[in-house]
This record gives sequence, C-alpha cells and structure tokens, in this order.
Amino acid sequence: MDVEIRDLRGDYERIKSLNIGKVSDVLYINIVQPYYCFMLEDPDGNLLEITGEY
Repeated sequence: MDVEIRDLRGDYERIKSLNIGKVSDVLYINIVQPYYCFMLEDPDGNLLEITGEY
C-alpha cells in the first residue's frame, strides 16, 4: 500500500515523538526519481519507508 504524506517533516517529528521504534533521519534519495523519505522500524522489526513532500 502506497500512501504519500503531505507534510513529511511534520509527520517525521510526530512519529519520532511517539517512540514506537527506530526512526532514521530524513533522507534524500536520487536513483531514478529524486524524493525524500525516512525509515521507521516497527516493533516486529519491519522497515517502513515513509515518503512525502519535504
């Protein structure tokens, strides 16, 4: 399921404050099409990539 966040920086701070798992820094990815994202590790160890407008 793909969902794009409208306020990546705001949601990054919100998710980080919830302390539900490890959160990476906001990353700039430029492989095929440039975008910003951060990674969240859920309690089961799954990595979730969260993308959106920066």
